[in-house]
Amino acid sequence: MARSALLIGAETYGLLGVRNDVTAMARQLAGRGFSIERRIGADASRAGILDAYESLIAATGPSDAVVVYFSGHGGQAPGAKFIVPADFGETTGNDFRGLTELELSVLQARLTARTRNVVTVLDCCHAARMSREPALRVKALPPVRHDLAAHHGRLIRSGLRTDLLTPGGSPDAVRLAACAAGAEAHEDLIDGRWSGVFTSALTAVLAEAGETPVSWTAVVGRVRDRLAAENRAQRPEAEGPARRSLFGTRELDQTGSFPVAADPPWVRLDGAPFFGHRIGDLFVVMPPGATGPDRGRMLGELTVDRLSPTAALGRLRPDGPVPLGARAFCVRGGTPALVVRAPHPVESPLVRAARPGEPSPVEVRVGPGGEYTVHDRTGPLHTHLDWAAVVADLNRLGRAAALRGLQNDEPTAVTVAWGRVSGGRAAPPEPSAGASVSAGCPIYLTVHNGGPETVWVSLIDIGVTGGTTVLTGFAPSGLDLAPSETYTYGADAAGRLTGVAPHWPSSLRSRLPRPETILALITPEPFDVAVLEQPASSRTTSDTAPAGPLRRGTRLYAVRKITFTLLPPASR
Repeated sequence: MARSALLIGAETYGLLGVRNDVTAMARQLAGRGFSIERRIGADASRAGILDAYESLIAATGPSDAVVVYFSGHGGQAPGAKFIVPADFGETTGNDFRGLTELELSVLQARLTARTRNVVTVLDCCHAARMSREPALRVKALPPVRHDLAAHHGRLIRSGLRTDLLTPGGSPDAVRLAACAAGAEAHEDLIDGRWSGVFTSALTAVLAEAGETPVSWTAVVGRVRDRLAAENRAQRPEAEGPARRSLFGTRELDQTGSFPVAADPPWVRLDGAPFFGHRIGDLFVVMPPGATGPDRGRMLGELTVDRLSPTAALGRLRPDGPVPLGARAFCVRGGTPALVVRAPHPVESPLVRAARPGEPSPVEVRVGPGGEYTVHDRTGPLHTHLDWAAVVADLNRLGRAAALRGLQNDEPTAVTVAWGRVSGGRAAPPEPSAGASVSAGCPIYLTVHNGGPETVWVSLIDIGVTGGTTVLTGFAPSGLDLAPSETYTYGADAAGRLTGVAPHWPSSLRSRLPRPETILALITPEPFDVAVLEQPASSRTTSDTAPAGPLRRGTRLYAVRKITFTLLPPASR
């Protein structure tokens, strides 16, 4: 298994830290066994970058690990964003020297067709405004006037493989971005030399991680905390399969637990309020890799003292450092579990065995050949010969049940609507519950912010077999909606309404109609929805939390739910 990295640094329009960024990344990756190809200075032209990327694709094998890194300016033009190569200034009307997001996405798709283990890191931005901090350099150009539609048309006619692209980005590429779309990335004097703020923090956290089994989600969370502690107005994002181990493909983050971060003088559990955790709940904080609470190995205990809109806070007892990748497991306060009747024990925080005489919404039945069939209230789902596959099914159903039960009727001026798409037009909106739609029939969703402040919105689909998909995965911390702004899910990059068809899994045994749910999570600040893939608290709305120091007057999140019956596709 080879490890290869393409590191690109484009020193354009006054940037001073690009070479230092590439050197820092090269040092970190070389220490992890990567061979390094650098394109910097004049070698970071459009043609030079494309040539290096093509060589990387050609040399990559199925088991290889690959990193593609870029430090430089980002830009935007009507309809697209782009990175700025060294020769961008030579752009003419018929020769655009930037590399657009469409081109980069196709290159990445071709790379992930060779290996599933790809990490892309972009330390640039696409800002529409200039920074007001004179000590910083913004890594973005002002908006550029160029006909990128014509540029893309020429590329497609010459064979650009846009057919390889998938909605929401490649499922096999972890994508680390220095900031959210439309936000700013900066470089600054750090320890006496100019460096990208994001690259400096990222390489420091990677060095801290060492060989500890941690995920990219944990790494980027730590990077955010470092930047916040330095009062940096920059929020990095981790897109794609960010629960993977560093430079690997194994997913690490444990469901049924919360990530732990130091937030002096507190310790912070991101996501805990979404699941009803309240002041007084007790957690055991475990080191990276732990699969459950174990007081013999624990780092300490944490009692929740404060609540913010998206996190629970408390003090670690005994006091001590919080290692990267630490997780917190609730031991007092309880979390629900899906009640299952099964022939064998299931070790999981998401499900539990039914007690004698207790109703069970899910049952595992054993067939005459020893096969296992998972049934829910509607009927049979899947049949497996391997018990581990059954457990995976039950965990998925448990997670889906917890997410479907996530509720908060906090008042919000955000409205969510959905309906069918026919002939490129939106049919009248359907009710939020009670409608039916056939698998394969395209639908749309609209989210409108009618309030006076920007909010962040995530759309989460819970499919008919319990599979959970973040529909707004291109914005891991939520899509920011300004006042009076509307987002339409189901429109393509050109704004045409094509719709997205709900999926009926081919593995589903039953042909009976089944419920599908779409959640709209609305928050007053960015929130990484990856933490939602775990069980929610069992408390009811009548079991209210005491008013803590951050509780009174705090703007909370809101959840809006769409539930419809999905009809199976017509038999052929």
